[in-house]
Formats: sequence, C-alpha cells, structure tokens
Amino acid sequence: FQDVTNMNDRATRKVMDNVESAKFKEEVARKEALENDLYNQVFRIEEDFKLALMKKDGLKTAQGVRVPDLVELSFKFYRDTWKKLPDFDLLKHETEGSLADGFLSLKPASRKHAIGLVFEGRLKVPAAGKYSFRLSSTGGVRLLIDGAKVQEADGTGNHSVDATVDLAAGLRKIRLEYFNGYDEPKLSLRWSGPGFENRALTLSREEGASLVGDSRKAPERWSYTLKDPGGGWARPGFKAKGWKKGPGGFGTNGTPGGVVKTEWKTRDIWLRKDFNLDRIPGSLFLDIHHDEDAEVYLNGTLSRNFQGTLGNTFPLPCLKERSRPLGSV
Repeated sequence: FQDVTNMNDRATRKVMDNVESAKFKEEVARKEALENDLYNQVFRIEEDFKLALMKKDGLKTAQGVRVPDLVELSFKFYRDTWKKLPDFDLLKHETEGSLADGFLSLKPASRKHAIGLVFEGRLKVPAAGKYSFRLSSTGGVRLLIDGAKVQEADGTGNHSVDATVDLAAGLRKIRLEYFNGYDEPKLSLRWSGPGFENRALTLSREEGASLVGDSRKAPERWSYTLKDPGGGWARPGFKAKGWKKGPGGFGTNGTPGGVVKTEWKTRDIWLRKDFNLDRIPGSLFLDIHHDEDAEVYLNGTLSRNFQGTLGNTFPLPCLKERSRPLGSV
C-alpha cells in the first residue's frame, strides 16, 4: 500500500507540474501578445513623430529622409581572417557598442579587411504577414529573426540572397553576422512587407551625415598652430587667437596615403574646428588617416589616442546633451 501511495503521489505531482507549466506558457504568450500590441501602437506614434522631426532636421541622406526600423541595436566587432562564418559567440570581440540611429552599418569596423561584425537588436514588424528580405554582401553573412535562420551566404566573395518568411507583429529579435576577408567590404539588407517595399535596414558610409567633412574628398578649413597652445585649447569656445587657418589635410607632400593641402614639416601640430548640431546623434564614428601618433579630443575630452600610422574608422563616445552650439574637435 505504501509503494502504491508513493507512486500516485509522484504521478500527481507530475500532472500538476505539467498543468502549471502549461498555464505559465499561456500567461507568457498572453503577456507577449499584449506587449506586441502596445509596441505596435508606440511604433505608429514614434514613426509619425520621427518622420516629422527628421523632415525638419533629422537624418537626411542622398536617398531622402530615413526612418529606422530597428531599435535597441548593438554591435560587436572582431578581427580575424575566416573562410567560413565562425561561431562568433565562442570568440572574443575587440569592441562593442550601440547604434542608436537604428541602422546596420560597417562604420563600427576599425578597418576594411579581416573583420567580423555581429549586430543584435529588435525589428519593428508593423503587422502579421509575409516579409521578404534581400541581403547583399562581400564575405559571409547570416540573418536570424527570433533565433531562426532566414538567410545565409557563407564563404568569401560576393553574395546576394533573397528569402520570404512569416512574421508576427511586434518587436522581433534580429541578429546579423558578417565577415569580410580581403575584398572591398559591402553589406546591404532591405526588406518588404504589407504596405511597404524595398526599405533599407542598412546605412552606407556615403549616407552617414558628416559633422566635419573629409578633406580627402574636399578640403576642409581648420585652425592650426605649430606651438603648444597650453591647456584648454580643445574645449568649445576657446579663442584661437594667433592661430593660422588652412585647408586639410596637413603634412608633407609625398607621404604615403596622404592628401596634403597645407604643408607641415615640424614635429607637432595642433588642429581644431568648431561645428554646430541641431540634435545629438545616436552614434559617432571617426574616420582618420595619420602618420605617427595622434590624439583626438571631442568637446575638450580625449576621445581617442592613436600610436603609429593608421587610416581607418573608429567609434567615438557619444556627445552629451548640453547647450548649443555644440562641438569642437
């Protein structure tokens, strides 16, 4: 009798556990549905607001006003050479950060070759239905939504793949893995769905708004001095009295990779430039080419310290909200 009673107790506990597990799953599903419905309402309000804001002074590109479809977007950057997509979760990343502007971009990569990037965030799906994705890249690339693989093109070289999937409305988890060997890096992801077609989730280097122009493309005028200006010279509002002005870049003619518009032959040079912003950008990147050591200050704070010769793009700490005009570099 004792043995039978124990068996029944165990069976009863197992049945009760299953019932409680089913109720828990139903509660989670119910909460998720309510959350997604709330997010959808927020999406509509947010998009209307962002579109109105961006039309006034927001993210304007050669393709017009861009409203991001991604939120809570982050990246991890890796350095190595691969022939196939690795398991990035087993590897140590070099840098990580957020992309608050809501677009996938190769800007977080500090160089062009032998790189890997993993992006994670949430995709704003406006309604349940079928959605198509078109992915183009050099190097390997893999797209996952809610943990399920949507597209994959492995190996080096140029790739272009299409896929259509059913998605529920709401915020869907998205992950994109990418690596490039020694080709010119390229990454493009576009999607289509109920009510819209061919909308970009990526932002190219050309589309990114520039706070300070690139003198390799068109000379930018800078204030400069060859004598140590002392403390405070990098802060906003500093009066560069006695400083000279000249177009970038600065250096000696014949320097490998250099575009020299103002000749400079002494040991050190101090450069500064003020700029104005209407709004704080979500993320910042520095594109720099220099020979020997360099220090970069943003609003008086040392943002990057470089040693040796480099010519690449690097993430910078975001500006903090403060009185306008903003910015000195």
